[in-house]
Amino acid sequence: PAPASVGRLGHGMAPFNTAASPGMKNALQQLRGLSAIVPDEFSLEQYEEFGSSLAFVSSRTILEALESESWPRMGDLVEEAQGNEECAVDWDLEEAPNCFEESLFVLVGRDLLAHPGGAFGTVSTELPATALTSPAAAVASAGRMMAMYRDLGVAADRVLFRVPANYWGLRAVAALSKAGFASHVTHVYSLAQAALAKEAGAFAVQVYVGRIERTGAGDGIALARQIYRVLKDGHHDNKKAPLVVAASLSSLEDVSALAGADYLLVPPRLLRELRDSPGGEFVAATPERGIRGPPSDNEEDPPIPSGFLLSFEELEAAMPDFAKQLLASGVERYLQQATALHELLTRAKEYM
Repeated sequence: PAPASVGRLGHGMAPFNTAASPGMKNALQQLRGLSAIVPDEFSLEQYEEFGSSLAFVSSRTILEALESESWPRMGDLVEEAQGNEECAVDWDLEEAPNCFEESLFVLVGRDLLAHPGGAFGTVSTELPATALTSPAAAVASAGRMMAMYRDLGVAADRVLFRVPANYWGLRAVAALSKAGFASHVTHVYSLAQAALAKEAGAFAVQVYVGRIERTGAGDGIALARQIYRVLKDGHHDNKKAPLVVAASLSSLEDVSALAGADYLLVPPRLLRELRDSPGGEFVAATPERGIRGPPSDNEEDPPIPSGFLLSFEELEAAMPDFAKQLLASGVERYLQQATALHELLTRAKEYM
């Protein structure tokens, strides 16, 4: 019989079956056949428990690891980054004020790629906030970090550069793409941001479903589906199309609705529920009803801004109010975390 429908926001998602059959895979195993699954908490324990093909390095993840002491080697990596002779000698710190942060990001990325529990194929590495002051600064920062990665034996095709989707970030993405660097665009809360990220040459685009829905003004599931259609449009078999990363998932219904996205960032509590649940009709409900499914009757793609060289004001005008507010608060946190890490490294340098 056809699976029953769960009527959340009219997206027609199927429930997880509660009856197991002999030899049947669990729901997590079946979901991995549709999307790459990534734990959405930075923790070596979570990576070891669930595995992940994508790792993240950012000011936030490093600060959290230092505070929680969940990664014993992090202190050693900070000391190693502070001793980077290239930062102290080869590069002018006035031109590269975040060189020691760049060095730390790369050292953490190298260790994650080498970590036996994660089986990581790719590391998404934050571009320091000061690198967004101009496209040239973004390319220079990415160039320094890529050179460090190469010196540590990490191939360029395993590295993405993580950039927020504000006006300055999108300009940086365009410059990075022209220079041959792959970018992971974050803080996407509107179709306009996603479309411009695609036009700029982004490798991956991350949309935050739960954050959007918690505003009460946006439909995160519908937006993720719209973004998927726009990013994949015109690409045969999705080859060379930007990857879609669905994040901030709050429930199994969210996971089911977006199955088929290139990456799903899923909280560990939901990963355990999936692992402990039989698959049953889960796969039968997707991709027809997942992110690749047709739009529901109440979904309509809004107009997309044309031409990449928009002004700041034009980008703002193309975004709904809730998206502008989420972007502003997200970028503010990014800047605060970057400042906190810079100050921590500066203090640590004084004691060396």
